[in-house]
Amino acid sequence: MTTPLYIGACLCGGVSFTMMAEPSGINNCFCTDCRKNAGGPMQTNAEWAGDVMQITDADKLVTTYIITDTASGRPKIKCFCKRCGCTLWTLYEKGDMVFRNVRVGLIEDGYVHARLSSAVLHFGAG
Repeated sequence: MTTPLYIGACLCGGVSFTMMAEPSGINNCFCTDCRKNAGGPMQTNAEWAGDVMQITDADKLVTTYIITDTASGRPKIKCFCKRCGCTLWTLYEKGDMVFRNVRVGLIEDGYVHARLSSAVLHFGAG
């Protein structure tokens, strides 16, 4: 059995996953959909191509929301946990490949490359 490179889970732990390869990239998405979904100025994701994820979802908690009005004209599928509401990943197509953008905050030990510790940053108003 191959050892997973990355392990993650949603907030309640009802959905967990392992990634069996390195991500093809890290991105910060500033599109309107990602800003609304994140509740902030951007959403930070690790991108994987193909089928490298193994999902554990015994209670059938993964549900989807499909966004059809996209810049590419192709739908993107937001997957989230229906128990805790945590957005897990987004599925989308580029060319003939399917990609999965996984929220880096769900990956154990923090950000995929920087390995940040838990922290709260305060910004002044105005």
